[in-house]
Amino acid sequence: MLKAFYFKVHRFLTRGIPDISAELLGIYRAAFALGIAFVLSELTMSYWEAPGFVIPNHAWLADWHVIRWLANRPDLVGLLERFTFVALMLFGVGLWTRWAYGAVVLSLTVWTLVRLQHTGTHPWAALFVAILGLSIVRWSDGFSLDRQIQRWRGLMVKTNSPKRIYGFAMWLPGLVLGTAMCGASIAKLHSSGLAWISNGSVKYHFVLDSLRAPVDWGLWVATQHWVAVGLSAGAILTEGLLIVAAFLRPGPLRTLIVIGGFALLMGFFLFQNEVWFAWWLLWACCFTPWERLDQYFFKKRFSSAKMRPVESDGISLTLESKMPLAYMLIVLTVIGSQASASLFQFEQEPLFSDYPMYSNTYESTADFDARADFDASFRYLIQNTAGDQDISQLVDDLYLDEPIRDALLDILQGQPIGLMRDRIDWISETFYERTNMTLGTVTLMRDDLEFDWTSGRISEKRPRTLITVDTDGHRVLYPTLPSELEH
Repeated sequence: MLKAFYFKVHRFLTRGIPDISAELLGIYRAAFALGIAFVLSELTMSYWEAPGFVIPNHAWLADWHVIRWLANRPDLVGLLERFTFVALMLFGVGLWTRWAYGAVVLSLTVWTLVRLQHTGTHPWAALFVAILGLSIVRWSDGFSLDRQIQRWRGLMVKTNSPKRIYGFAMWLPGLVLGTAMCGASIAKLHSSGLAWISNGSVKYHFVLDSLRAPVDWGLWVATQHWVAVGLSAGAILTEGLLIVAAFLRPGPLRTLIVIGGFALLMGFFLFQNEVWFAWWLLWACCFTPWERLDQYFFKKRFSSAKMRPVESDGISLTLESKMPLAYMLIVLTVIGSQASASLFQFEQEPLFSDYPMYSNTYESTADFDARADFDASFRYLIQNTAGDQDISQLVDDLYLDEPIRDALLDILQGQPIGLMRDRIDWISETFYERTNMTLGTVTLMRDDLEFDWTSGRISEKRPRTLITVDTDGHRVLYPTLPSELEH
């Protein structure tokens, strides 16, 4: 009876895995390596400044002295990335494939932990989980230099039958993407309930992200309540159902869900300028019609494939479609880890996340106007021996805008300036080294904006002064803070 239950679970969990030949797996391997290399090139950290002493939030896996040391050595981070690219090249062409993929996994693990010393890994973590899970795939079968060398040496017997263990390489990325999307849907409902839909919550996020979006269509949506409600419902439904596509065989329903997933990712770009190439790669890996491509290019090879049935308590599986236990454990781990993170609403990057981004809502447009902060630009004004000047563009060019902004906002939010001396001195010294100017007194200003819910237009208010700090004397000049924050 237990065996029968296992086969039923097995059949359900693997029913969407395509039967793929080793030859097509080799072509996919090259494309997969190229895709990872592109994503990595977009997320490169080789030119980032050393983060200093950082304790990552919700990422205890990255809290190691050796990782912190490596993160503060940008030259070694660049060397690690170059090593990863070389390993990806060897993996892509199929030379020493098993070892090359192992090197990719190891180097990307270290690289991911280093990244957590700088920032979060939501744009990357889902692909990283998929890469870990694909470690057991027999990547060198079929089209690879390893296999060709073995043929030259007469050490291999050619196998032509399509196998699900090869299709697993295309299928698992879709499962990971589906679980992540489903987690995001659950987070919205957990945080805001059905109000996330009934309030038309997408309009609030479209307005907040409109300044960096490539089109202004989101502003029009914000003026049309019922359109916003429809899009909010569509977003929740698509995010929640994308995982279902992983368990469906090709057909109209699967195609509809896949198109919905594409529209969702495209919507992130058009309305919010969120382009997570790692998520696009996961979508392409799973939902490209690999089985049809395989039949088109290698159909003659499949004509003689024999499928031998295996019977267990009335349930029939074929030897070609039966997945090894290790593959099944990876599937259950991916589903179980995301279910746990979503159920208990916890996050430990890079392996666990409940994906809480954009899960909040506002009771009304008036509530939004009162509480929301636009992603408006900051201004940096300094006063030194050379006089007063606006250095906003200068610090942006020098990659110092975030360190200055974060330090000043930390002070404004209650961090005692006495504990910020080292950070302030580092900023001042770095600014002097790069400009030959003293930083002096710094004023952080913000260009406040407001949105007209009738016309769909954004207008500027007068710039607002947030805080002024004397970086030489380590004193807050504006606003007046409690005395205990000065020490």
